[in-house]
Amino acid sequence: MGELLDALFVTRGHHELGFSSMSAYVVERAGESGRWGQETRALARRLRERNLRHLRGALVFGHLNWSMAEVISRHAQPDTELALICASAGRTVRAVQIELAGDSHTTNPVGAGASTAEPERRSRRRWVTPAELAMLHTSRLLVSYLTSAHASDEALLTALLGEAESNLASMREASTSAPANCHASPEERFEAATAALNQLLESEQARRSAARNENHAASANPELSVRPVNATTITPLEATSVPSDPAALDAAIRKLAAQFRGQQLDLADLAHEVLKRRRWRALGFDSAAHYAEVRLGLSLSCLEHKATLARRLQRHPRLRESLRAGLLGTEAVLLLGRVLGRHAEPALIEAWMERARTRTYRCLREEVDLVLLALSFDPQGSRGPPGPDELEAAAEIERKVQSGELFRSMLGAQNLGPQTSVALSAVLDDRSRAPNGVPPVFLRLSNELYEHWRRIEAEFHALAGAKRSFLGFMCTSLWSTWLPYLEAWDDKWAELYRRDRHRCQNPVCGRRDVTPHHIVFRAHGGTDALENMVSLCSWCHLEGVHRGRIRVEGRAGELRWQIGRCR
Repeated sequence: MGELLDALFVTRGHHELGFSSMSAYVVERAGESGRWGQETRALARRLRERNLRHLRGALVFGHLNWSMAEVISRHAQPDTELALICASAGRTVRAVQIELAGDSHTTNPVGAGASTAEPERRSRRRWVTPAELAMLHTSRLLVSYLTSAHASDEALLTALLGEAESNLASMREASTSAPANCHASPEERFEAATAALNQLLESEQARRSAARNENHAASANPELSVRPVNATTITPLEATSVPSDPAALDAAIRKLAAQFRGQQLDLADLAHEVLKRRRWRALGFDSAAHYAEVRLGLSLSCLEHKATLARRLQRHPRLRESLRAGLLGTEAVLLLGRVLGRHAEPALIEAWMERARTRTYRCLREEVDLVLLALSFDPQGSRGPPGPDELEAAAEIERKVQSGELFRSMLGAQNLGPQTSVALSAVLDDRSRAPNGVPPVFLRLSNELYEHWRRIEAEFHALAGAKRSFLGFMCTSLWSTWLPYLEAWDDKWAELYRRDRHRCQNPVCGRRDVTPHHIVFRAHGGTDALENMVSLCSWCHLEGVHRGRIRVEGRAGELRWQIGRCR
């Protein structure tokens, strides 16, 4: 699969098929995530470019797991690959990764630093009021607009904390000039609060460091090691020949994707059983993460992802049938599992399955996200597919965010500046722990960012009081900073872009670097009327439509798309 995807990428075959990016192609055609596709073809590319025939053979014939092959491929050369394969036997992926990263003789200078492990991300739970939940949602829309990409939890909190830190500087200046109303100054209260916090963080880091050392020591246990690898058992394997025609590559990828889905189902069921029953303990592993790394060559998050898929399919057998039959992709099934919940009526399941069959993944995700957002405000609300009126209402909110109208109405007529945010945070003083049945917010953040959040929050409460809303403070800080830019932004095609929410309207494209396109070309008599205009990203406009890879007909709001070169 990786070799086929890489061949499609190298020949730009995904462009000929009408996709602006490989991520869009993978999620729509193979039903997997864009990141999965990127990592899969990256390993295949390194094996091919560096001519690592022994490493490819060791991977294909099961001498190495995928994660170990990925680590070794970053450092191996044809004359060192066999030695690295043998040296990795019986060791954890992390131990080999650390050793190779510090070995200047085997590390490829071009890939220096590439083997550094990604920061660990965990879901953090926060109870919020309905008002704070709405503020977080609108802030995410704003960050997505400003960065021209969907704002992840990490990107959202990074932006919010950056603006909050700037406004806290003004709060500190104001507090030093005000008379003291207690024996301890704000700085002393802040130091006392953060001292306890830092002590907790240090103890947690020490605990994790000790756990890592235990994992490395346990990996030396012969009973836990993978079977030894002998150089004589490694068969070099050449890369397979692949088609050059984009249509043939597409057909081969979709055929393999169908086979892969069946294997994914079996692996998901087994992953769920291992994690639910803690089977890794009976095998002598000290944690699920240790088992996933040593035995399977997977991260714990990847194993949990597969177990989540199994749980959702167990609740809804109809989704399992559709996935195995190839009617829906893995990512689409995961989306539907989220929105259906634990106890869904057959009619609701069929309604969402029909919606999924008539939508691209990008459009389906937008609709699922809309329903899940509504449920976060009203857990007893409808889980059914949204209608046209609901979709238009959500689109109108996004337009008001991008124009600044929504923020202006929330901020009021006050003079904008740091003190505006401090004053507005008082509006959210009612801090019920479980307000009106609203469920908690889960944000997936790195440990470093979350620790930074807690430090800034402690400083804010030390200066502004324990009852003030830090989330409200962060959001209003962001709004007050960017509102002047939103209101001042202007363009000849501003009305068009606002109507289309600064998004490419191609249903399989998620880019936001939009340009105006005339549905009926001006050379063919088309006008500048909005009904004859549509926003397209630069690739879909110039390389897609104008080079015959994409066709769009109709009028705004009633467009018909043909994805792929017209034959």
